[in-house]
Amino acid sequence: MKILGEKSLASKVEVALEVAFMMIALLDIGMVGLLGLVLLSETTRYYLVQQYLWQAILLVVVLVVLLATGLIALYILQKFIQIFQKLKQNKPFDRSNIICFQKIYVACMMMAILYVILLFGLNFYNHTIYYTMGEKLLLNLFLLVFAIGFFVFGIGIKILNEIYKVAVENKEENDFTI
Repeated sequence: MKILGEKSLASKVEVALEVAFMMIALLDIGMVGLLGLVLLSETTRYYLVQQYLWQAILLVVVLVVLLATGLIALYILQKFIQIFQKLKQNKPFDRSNIICFQKIYVACMMMAILYVILLFGLNFYNHTIYYTMGEKLLLNLFLLVFAIGFFVFGIGIKILNEIYKVAVENKEENDFTI
């Protein structure tokens, strides 16, 4: 099986990334709708009337952070799609891929930070409502795994970017030799 070019593994991965992009975009649209419903719902009005403004604000902040993670995930996928388009065009050592890898690294670090914020935010929010100990532990573990996962993935992308820089420099140097 071909790795680079048309009708290759790279083109199939690009299609899969575009499908994932669309699915996350739909989830983000749903999240915006949910945020709108929460803001306009009877529960929110009840919180405001019953002087539970703090819980309503925390719920909105949690939903906004979740929306931000979805938008950053879309950005990461879009950068990977750009990289795989270059691979599909049979241009694996293009300088634009270095920039894409750098942007993916920064976005992964932002995702890790947002998941840590979400972890602390939900723990603070959970003190205002009742959850069983198992639910709190499972949610905390889930968010911690995502935060660590994005941190490790970002470090891996940073290392790959540095290796990729050396490869591009060697290719360019090799292209200029007779």
